[in-house]
Amino acid sequence: GAIFSNDLFSFFCFWELASVSGYALVGYRWWHWEPVEAAFKYLLACTVGALTTLYAASLLYGFAGTTNFDELRALFDGFGSSQTIAAVAALLIVGLGTTAAVVPFHTWLPDAHPAAPSPVSALLSGVIVNIPLYVLARLLLGVLPQLSGVGFALLALGALSCFVGNAAALVQLDAKRFLAYSTIANVGYILVGVGACYRALAAGAAEVAVNALTGAFVHLVNHSLGKSLLFLCLGNAIQASGSRLFTSLEGYGRRMPITGALSLVALLNLAGIPPMVGFYGKALITAGLAYRLGDPVALAVLAVLLANFALAAGYYAYFAYRVFKGRGYATKDAPLPMLLSEAALGAVVVAASIYPGFLVEGVHASARAFLGKP
Repeated sequence: GAIFSNDLFSFFCFWELASVSGYALVGYRWWHWEPVEAAFKYLLACTVGALTTLYAASLLYGFAGTTNFDELRALFDGFGSSQTIAAVAALLIVGLGTTAAVVPFHTWLPDAHPAAPSPVSALLSGVIVNIPLYVLARLLLGVLPQLSGVGFALLALGALSCFVGNAAALVQLDAKRFLAYSTIANVGYILVGVGACYRALAAGAAEVAVNALTGAFVHLVNHSLGKSLLFLCLGNAIQASGSRLFTSLEGYGRRMPITGALSLVALLNLAGIPPMVGFYGKALITAGLAYRLGDPVALAVLAVLLANFALAAGYYAYFAYRVFKGRGYATKDAPLPMLLSEAALGAVVVAASIYPGFLVEGVHASARAFLGKP
């Protein structure tokens, strides 16, 4: 409902239904203090984000008399700048950015991931943080008029999220907290792609904008698949070892060969190593920034992005090394029902890597339609 809604208020209602479920799932183990605390932090942060988004919707309705996306698009066609619309855009970035764990509104996610069961962590990183990013892109690129400063804000927040997420991931001893910060960095990559698209549209470079948005959405799909798979595999290892610490999880790939192999597939895809399909999203986002090397903002963000791509590839490689280092605590692999769901995700990642055109070309056509470019 949240994805396919064509009305901002309807989106808000569907999204709140999903969020309430998320609060309950994070706090599922209510007899321990950690899940209760994490769920309460999640509730507080995302309630503030939801109220900010609702205020943006009310401002938009007061200004335009509707919250229907098609009607707003027609109304704002050829529309100039407005302080009210600028305020709406800022509120949407803050409100939806909070539920997407964009830095500096990210603090709830590193606590929610370790406290939640691993399948819930997969849902958080694979779905919950991505839907607000999609809706934000839809509103800023396809509904509201072009506004000065919005593209810069998206690039700045995206670059900051990349840096903070990757830097914090390096010092984590808890594997699930490590992946939480990695998710924040990947949210930053997606936001940079949306910002590059926004600035390219403002400069009249329609084809570059389509490619940048394609990169953002391809990376969104890749991150959803890869991170969900990795959390599920990590859940197998945590169940076997009884601990989330890297020191206790080392070597689970040797004792749990299927789980280890699927973890490796997920890590390669998240690192964006060719020929994995994760490479294509990062390449298209990079191209969306690189087309204007004379722009100091784009050049600075590009440098940050490339450095963070390399940093992330390095720590994913180290993660893979620890997966197969040592002998591990498990005596056998996870039960078959658990492995089947993970194998299905792994098969999708491998198939998309063997036939990347199916995903990339499909998303490219969608991005072109999304931006109204025939």
